[in-house]
Amino acid sequence: MKSRRAQPKSKPSTPKRPSTPVREQFEQKPQSHFKNGITNLNEISKPFKNPHYNPKRRTKPVKQILMAEKALDWPVDFPTYWSIDAPPSLEPRKKYCDITGLEARYTDPKTNLRYHSAEVYSTIKRLPPGAEQSYLALRNANVVLSGRTAAQRIHKTLFAPRHQASISIRAIRAYASEAKNSDESSAPFSSVTVLGSGLMGSGIAQVAATANYKVNLVDLSEDLVQKGQSYIIKSLKRVAKKKFQGDEPRQSQFIDETLSRISLTTDTESAAAGADLIVEAIVEKVDTKQSVFSIFDKVAPSHTILTSNTSSLPIEAIGEKLSDKRKTQLAGLHFFNPVPQMKLVEIVRTDQTSQDTSDKLRGFVASLNKAPVMCKDTPGFIVNRLLVPYLVEAIRMLERGDATAQDIDTAMKFGAGYPMGPFELLDYVGLDTVKFILDGWYKEGKGLAGSDLAKPSEKLDSLVASGRLGVKSGGGFYDY
Repeated sequence: MKSRRAQPKSKPSTPKRPSTPVREQFEQKPQSHFKNGITNLNEISKPFKNPHYNPKRRTKPVKQILMAEKALDWPVDFPTYWSIDAPPSLEPRKKYCDITGLEARYTDPKTNLRYHSAEVYSTIKRLPPGAEQSYLALRNANVVLSGRTAAQRIHKTLFAPRHQASISIRAIRAYASEAKNSDESSAPFSSVTVLGSGLMGSGIAQVAATANYKVNLVDLSEDLVQKGQSYIIKSLKRVAKKKFQGDEPRQSQFIDETLSRISLTTDTESAAAGADLIVEAIVEKVDTKQSVFSIFDKVAPSHTILTSNTSSLPIEAIGEKLSDKRKTQLAGLHFFNPVPQMKLVEIVRTDQTSQDTSDKLRGFVASLNKAPVMCKDTPGFIVNRLLVPYLVEAIRMLERGDATAQDIDTAMKFGAGYPMGPFELLDYVGLDTVKFILDGWYKEGKGLAGSDLAKPSEKLDSLVASGRLGVKSGGGFYDY
């Protein structure tokens, strides 16, 4: 008897895809439907029917702000994350569909979500599930609305009470980094001179050149400036690789164009003579800084602003030998390490610093896509004034035997939510750097001299004396 094999069940035929690509069908739709947006809930347009959209497929919602032209004109209490193009499966609920641009031009065939471009779509797909993505909409809003008015209006929309919990700080930062048409973002500088080609100086030169400034990088010898250039090239390669993934020609072009704006020199006077802004980033010694600032005072043009990247020395002491007029053009400009990654810059005013100088420096910092904060000439400025006592108190707890370094680090990371514990941070910053700041405060810090807050630490002093300076020496509180 012949055995019968079970006949495989016939699979339902898959409908053929239409000859016209989805993108072409999408672009045939009147652009006004997508460009004008809506002004109230009754005008919500019907979604575009994607022939490949499966309504049973579960899709992850994407939070976005609507259509750049119209979103900011709506009342502040309007749910800005509604969409005019939600898929049918999302109709009964709040519509978190993605509309980010001036004209939506790309549709995801799987989810029917529309994107400003394929580039925006691919960017979203690389983000982890559930990541806040509002910043993509904000980038496009900046294309349409520029200047301070736009910043104020988008701030008003974002910070409506009902939205405060759902807006991420990354979204606001992304908008700020793109607002280059703002009056605070256009600095009246064409050339910048950076004195000192170490890690800080080369980093400052890099970010200034990336922002299209002509930069003179100055140091004592040719070897030092060449070493500074190697720092910049290495850093630019990392930036280019991340910015232009897989596009080597664009990466090379970006690096070459940035380097073309940086001139290397050992002639301090000639570099200062043609500068609109001078940033000093040399060794932390008051007398050395005073000497170079005296040179700047003599050879720099009358409009040139003089700044120091010091993290611990008083700005007034650095500019003590300057002429009275030049003192009004003196300020601190404290970048943080690593300069290309750290977004904060402290602008430090003395009692003589003019408002015009402060405004120009604020504009310069904003043009670098960094966040400027203003501070008086107080020991440690803002960050170090709060950070160093915290780090030193952790050392004192260790000295008293209250807890181990590991337990203190664990407590601050998991209890306070800090990315690093105090001892990990001490090793990263450098124990010699922290000791230098603390000793300076204890000797002559304004309001801190001789205080218990700035009192030297025996544990810190012994580690520095033994050469254990942290990560850079291979060991500090921990071994590396």
